[in-house]
Amino acid sequence: MSEDRGFRVGDVNNQGNLAMGHGARAEGNVSIGGSRESNELHRRIDELQQLLTQYADRLPDADELRAVTGELRSQLQSPRPNRVLVGSLLTALTAGAGGVNAVLAAVNGIGGLVNRVLS
Repeated sequence: MSEDRGFRVGDVNNQGNLAMGHGARAEGNVSIGGSRESNELHRRIDELQQLLTQYADRLPDADELRAVTGELRSQLQSPRPNRVLVGSLLTALTAGAGGVNAVLAAVNGIGGLVNRVLS
């Protein structure tokens, strides 16, 4: 008689990777929905990271802003982003952008998209 190592789950509603059973693996990032908007959100975060590097000499603390952007990405990739923390991170990015319009525009664009994706 073989050992049953699997299990049954009814009505699984999953937004990311799922692995079940003996030796199963799921790899990759779980993202919000996998929608066109979430893909656009990740693209814009990449763009913001590039802008922070490009304008590092004009920003008060570019390294800190890159770290905050990394935390924002992590939150948005989690199955249940902390909306309060996401809002705080966006506020910190806005404040840190100073007078660099390209960075500020990128942060504002991300903020608008986050509002649509998380609503």
